[in-house]
Amino acid sequence: MDALRSKHLMLLLLIAFLILSTNNLPASDWTDWRGPARDGSSPEKNLPSRWSPSGENLAWKAPYGGRSAPIVMGDRLFLQNPVGRGETLQERVICLNADTGKLLWEYRFNVYLSDVPPHRIGWASPVGDPASGNIYVFGGGGTLL
Repeated sequence: MDALRSKHLMLLLLIAFLILSTNNLPASDWTDWRGPARDGSSPEKNLPSRWSPSGENLAWKAPYGGRSAPIVMGDRLFLQNPVGRGETLQERVICLNADTGKLLWEYRFNVYLSDVPPHRIGWASPVGDPASGNIYVFGGGGTLL
C-alpha cells in the first residue's frame, strides 16, 4: 500500500513539475496553491497534451513526493512534504532549481503533539510572497514558518 501511495504521489509531483517547468510557465510565478488564479488553470498556450515519466515532454524529475502543491518563484520551486516514519516523522520544505530539479536546500522540522496518523494529516502547501521573496509554510503540527 505504501509503495502504491508513493508511486501515486510521485506521479502527481511529476505532473506538477511538468506543468510548472520554466519551459511551459507563463511569465508570472506560481506562488499559491493551484497557480496565480488559484483555479488550476494556466493562460499559457500550446502546452503538451500528454507526457511520460520516461521522458516524453518531461523537463526533469526528482526523488521527492508529497501532498502539497509545489510553488514557483523566479527560478526556484518549493515543496513541503513529510519525511521519516513513526517517532522520526518530520516535515520538510525543499527548494529546487526550477530549471534543473537540483536540490538547493532543505529545512526539516518536527511534528509535535499529533495523535493523527500521517496519512490523515492535511499537509499544507507553501505560499510565496514575490514582493519580499519569503515563503510561508504551515506544518501539520501547527508550526508556522
